Amino acid sequence: MKEELFSEQSIKLVGMGRQNCKDMHAWGPGIRSCFIIHYVMQGAGYLIVNHRKYHVKAGESFLTRPYTLIEYYPEEENPWEYMWVDFLGNQVENWVEHTPVSYTHLRAHETELH
Repeated sequence: MKEELFSEQSIKLVGMGRQNCKDMHAWGPGIRSCFIIHYVMQGAGYLIVNHRKYHVKAGESFLTRPYTLIEYYPEEENPWEYMWVDFLGNQVENWVEHTPVSYTHLRAHETELH
């Protein structure tokens, strides 16, 4: 029997939303229990994962994995606004492993960690 590419067990949407960080809203450091893709619509900010700091700006996005210590926050001069999608499922890890996406980010630039 052929397994469906997208079944209820293979991927499950956990949540989604939009965050305007003009109030300097930040998250972490902490651990999430699902995969999350953030897409930055405006402004810029920073993602810290595995002791590496990434600068992320409008038009870029980043992927975080479950049970990984992460932190992200907006730039003071140009706070970001982003959308996110949280998801999990029994095939997600396999999909992520077989894509040309790096472990941490889809498109962001590593900076020095302060």
